[in-house]
Amino acid sequence: RASAISLFMLGVPVAAFLGSSIGGSIAASHGWRATFYVIGGIGLLVSILALLVMREPARQDVAIDAERMRLKDVFLILVRDRCMRHILIGVSVVSLGAFGINTFLPAFFARSFNLDVGQAGLAFGLLSGIASAIGTIAGGYGAEWLARRDARMLIAVPGIGAIVGAPIFIIGVMQKDLVPAFCLMLAGSLFFYMAMGPAIAALHGLLDSRSRATGSALFLLIMYLTGQGFGPPIAGLASDHLSAWAYGSANFAAQCAGAVGQVSGSACAQAGATGIRLAIACFGAFYIWSGLHLIWAARYRRV
Repeated sequence: RASAISLFMLGVPVAAFLGSSIGGSIAASHGWRATFYVIGGIGLLVSILALLVMREPARQDVAIDAERMRLKDVFLILVRDRCMRHILIGVSVVSLGAFGINTFLPAFFARSFNLDVGQAGLAFGLLSGIASAIGTIAGGYGAEWLARRDARMLIAVPGIGAIVGAPIFIIGVMQKDLVPAFCLMLAGSLFFYMAMGPAIAALHGLLDSRSRATGSALFLLIMYLTGQGFGPPIAGLASDHLSAWAYGSANFAAQCAGAVGQVSGSACAQAGATGIRLAIACFGAFYIWSGLHLIWAARYRRV
């Protein structure tokens, strides 16, 4: 189940790579508005194609042995069971860190290494695409293989990976040269993407047939609300405050409005690069927090 879910989720890294690399190239030559038109148009065409070509497979006959559980009851199962509660918290923190980091990685590459829009988009696409593809597959198959001997490894492996990957990623973010920064960030990010497939598979194994679909929906809702709702704004606020600290003046926003990232070597540009670097490094530490929760979840899992 973990490997199947991981294969399904490969659509995310493929889309991240294509969207960032192609979108960055279009933005560099035709502007950001054209990027939205092109990428949005492609998405619309793919949606129509999927509607016309894809067919839902025939459903198997499943015996219904009990009434469907209410939403409230399924939610209480998620938060009361210690294993599921820690999985939910751990993956939500992973989502918080991922969305906070990924939202500002293109700007980080542009400010820190003087890349243009197309180059920054390509760097982000390569980093997120390669890391998420390899990490997702390795996490799914690796955790599933180890879980044959000990079911707790299905959750423990991603937790250990997050804790190992966090310092590698942070060291990469703090590098001043592009090549070592990219390589270390890539190595650290490989571990970050190991969690999703095994976590959802573990959740499916803990929920029964009456609550599995609703529980999965609640799980994903909480995870994405946490990540997309809080990750980018908190990371942005952290970047602004840390940039003002690096600039040495509380009037950073007023004095450097429109100047950050435009004049290489200026005080505003240097402060902006420092602020976003420190903010992303701080968000990298969220993965240690998430890893601890996943390890605790493995400890409480019923074998």
